[in-house]
Amino acid sequence: MIWTITKREIHDNLLSSRFALATILCLILIVLGAYVSIKDYEKRIDEYSVGVQEQKGPRSAYEPKVYRKPEVLGIFGQGLERRLGMIADYRDYRSRGTIALAGEMGTFGSRQSAYLSALASIDFNFVVRVVMSLLAIFLAYDAVSGEREAGVLKLSLANSIPRAHILMGKFLGGLFCLVIPLAMSSIVALLMMQLSDTVELGAAEWGRLGIILLLSMLYLAMFYAMGLFVSCITKRSTMTLVVSMLIWILLVVIIPNVGPAMVKRFRHRISRDEMVSQRGKLYADYHERYKKKFGLTTNFWDDSEETKRQKREHGLELASALFKLSQEHTRELDRETGAGRWIARFSPASAFSFASSTFARTDIGTYKRFKESVKVIFFKADSFMRLSRQEREEQSKLLNDYEYSLKLSEALADSFRDATPDIILLLLFGVIFFMGAYASFVKYDVR
Repeated sequence: MIWTITKREIHDNLLSSRFALATILCLILIVLGAYVSIKDYEKRIDEYSVGVQEQKGPRSAYEPKVYRKPEVLGIFGQGLERRLGMIADYRDYRSRGTIALAGEMGTFGSRQSAYLSALASIDFNFVVRVVMSLLAIFLAYDAVSGEREAGVLKLSLANSIPRAHILMGKFLGGLFCLVIPLAMSSIVALLMMQLSDTVELGAAEWGRLGIILLLSMLYLAMFYAMGLFVSCITKRSTMTLVVSMLIWILLVVIIPNVGPAMVKRFRHRISRDEMVSQRGKLYADYHERYKKKFGLTTNFWDDSEETKRQKREHGLELASALFKLSQEHTRELDRETGAGRWIARFSPASAFSFASSTFARTDIGTYKRFKESVKVIFFKADSFMRLSRQEREEQSKLLNDYEYSLKLSEALADSFRDATPDIILLLLFGVIFFMGAYASFVKYDVR
């Protein structure tokens, strides 16, 4: 009996105009977004390759730059990869004490029209998170209340069909209809990626992509269960649609944006002006001690090797002090960001976005691990700068050959560990809405 109800639900949904229009819209957005994301990825890979080659030069040991290789799965979900930057410059670390990533390699915002820049944010993650979740609501809003108005539900119950079978059949039928545009969009995006000579998907990427698709199905199932729940507690389909849309706006639009803003509003951290003031004090103290020790007229290149070494050591002490100040600010910022993310997780849209970005390696956790790897390289460069000229000449070849590019080989188990809270929350949302729908439908008045 469940299969009969499922087939009827699939038939009704597939023949509806809302399903056809939503599927066409998904495909159009996927084609446009994938095209722009692939071109952007190709441009970033080209600039990455050029940058890495430049680091093979003789000055790389003195002023190294570390490049992070763009993630190919960023085409599916760009996450924070473009926003947080891809290049770490040792000169910035020496002058400001920060390991700040910059250089949004290949970003369309500075090279192409504003239209292409806007399309770059419409990736697979966006289509699932926004467009397909709306489709889930549009398919579910009249599943119960609409059939009550039409008298179909009363007729079904008159034939002694168990209510649990009816609800399960509707859920499975709706979920199957959501899988169709999800699968079509995935296939179109993958075909476009295969047409590019630059895009390469290894076994690890295919595995991560499969997990992202499973997360997408879980996310859509949760929203369909939410639509069923609202349909089971209302009597009219129009009211169901209004309430469902209000909940969708709350979960997809309001909570993901209000949570971080609330944390920023009520949590105090060092302001930019305070940071500038504290850096200024460190610089003033540095110049005062430098003047007392070395004077103002000494030319660095005319100094003895020992004096040069002492001056370099003096400059590295400033860099170390600036770095400690920057670390304190970074820790406060991390705590603020973490609190904001936990509030945002009360939205299934944020939980899905965080989890999919984690498996695409475009999340903030991957960014932090990259910075830790950069820190090791820069500390190595610090040790190199403390050496005498002869020692540096002996080790410069070793440092020049260092691979100043990083593609973090994060284990799948690590991604699961980082994404576990988000996956649990998605499951919890889905179970709560489905159980609420079941409890409401058992007592639903079909008259």
